[in-house]
Amino acid sequence: MIEGIKLRRIRYKDIHDAGSLIRETIRASYPSAYPPRAVDFFLNYHRNKAIRERAVDGFVIVAEQNGDIVATGSIMGNEITGVFVKPDLQGKGIGGIVMDKLEELAVQSGCGHVVLSISLPSRSFYEKRGYEVTGAARIDVGMGQFLEYWEGKKTFGKNQNTESGVRSQKTRGVMVEEIHTQTDLDELDSLLWEVLWRPVGLPRDIRQSFHLEGPCREFCVRSKKGIAAGIVVRKTSAEEMEICHIAVAPEMQEQGIGLDLVEHVINMAREENCSCIRVIARNTSAGFFKKIGFNILPQIIPDHPVFKKQGVTFLLMEMPVCAKLRGGTGSQEKAGPGSPVMTMETIGVIHSPFRTKEDCPIQPLHSSEALGHVEVFEKYEAGLKDIETFSHIYLFYRFDKAGDTQMERPTFLDDASHGVFATRHPYRPNNIGMSVVKLIRRDKNILKVEGIDVLDNTPLLDIKPYIPRFDRIDTANEGWVADIKWRPKPSGRE
Repeated sequence: MIEGIKLRRIRYKDIHDAGSLIRETIRASYPSAYPPRAVDFFLNYHRNKAIRERAVDGFVIVAEQNGDIVATGSIMGNEITGVFVKPDLQGKGIGGIVMDKLEELAVQSGCGHVVLSISLPSRSFYEKRGYEVTGAARIDVGMGQFLEYWEGKKTFGKNQNTESGVRSQKTRGVMVEEIHTQTDLDELDSLLWEVLWRPVGLPRDIRQSFHLEGPCREFCVRSKKGIAAGIVVRKTSAEEMEICHIAVAPEMQEQGIGLDLVEHVINMAREENCSCIRVIARNTSAGFFKKIGFNILPQIIPDHPVFKKQGVTFLLMEMPVCAKLRGGTGSQEKAGPGSPVMTMETIGVIHSPFRTKEDCPIQPLHSSEALGHVEVFEKYEAGLKDIETFSHIYLFYRFDKAGDTQMERPTFLDDASHGVFATRHPYRPNNIGMSVVKLIRRDKNILKVEGIDVLDNTPLLDIKPYIPRFDRIDTANEGWVADIKWRPKPSGRE
């Protein structure tokens, strides 16, 4: 439990700070679970005007530490309308303190129970406090994106009773667990066959014929009857995780269990410092992944003759994961004690004609005619105002396909070893890259550029204008590169 927390009712002068805290928390926690338009919906729902209205019509409290607001929560009647804790202070019990107070206020007002809407990132928090999931809901936020959430309820002073009706088999605080025994693996294989492959006429042992590189990990959700849902994942590289298979038993579908499984994989990918999660999705399940925040990639997946007969085709989809950039050598094991951990949110994706490292040019100067486009996520589109007035821009991105960091290594230019900070090599501690490209035009949140020198689907971190008056230094020298002649990239060298 964190010390020095004081609760009090919000004051008018606190509304700006409380609103900033709420929106900071949403931007830090929600993009990994929701598509961009859903995140924008949350931001609009918790704007300062709405906080003011809740303070007048209901009860809004803030938690202070050393004079700073570190958490806030609100209740209107018997409905808790939100609890938010500053991102760097989450997991320390502050949210529980705020919830205790809100529930106390409800009891004092004579409420026999409280209700609330449970977002994807906060479900485990509320379930640990005894909240019952009474239903699932979603809001269409436009452009094929949806905001998924659960309805929750907590009854005071007596055991909670399950309400009869269509939600009698509701999602009950499901626990996702990893499979370790052969018996469970066999049961999962049976579920995958029944749901995924039996309907298209494939044999029961079809999974054994799939040749996947690297070890797979299997996770499941159990019901009283056994394994009710499962997901199979694997690491395809140090930075990328793939969902190989996912299935939910027919009688357990439409209850959010599939979302629970994917959320578990998202959290696991973040813990393992992955920059993205990919899935080869059937056309029949692409909508599910799109709602969660996966984007369709342009790469064509060949049709499978057996599936094609059933009208099933496949799409390659990807979801960026917030990259955890570490100090030190770039790995948790090698980082020194107290090494800072910083979370950076991708603001978009860079699209280029280069699919492999071998195809990718080394510098923009040697790819001056290569065309590409920069897709900025819609919630950041306002930040592009006036960008079209510049002829060139900087792109800051993450080398998400880079390998292990080496502090000294040869480059493509010569065979001598140089410190990584004296080169532009992609295998860097924080894997941050930068390119200057020519801006051709802007179409809303899409920037058409020329001179691109990065791999397709590279995660974008930031954009800045190139301003010759500020950025050109006529007296600069070229260091050790000055006497080195340009040469083609040697095989195996980056």
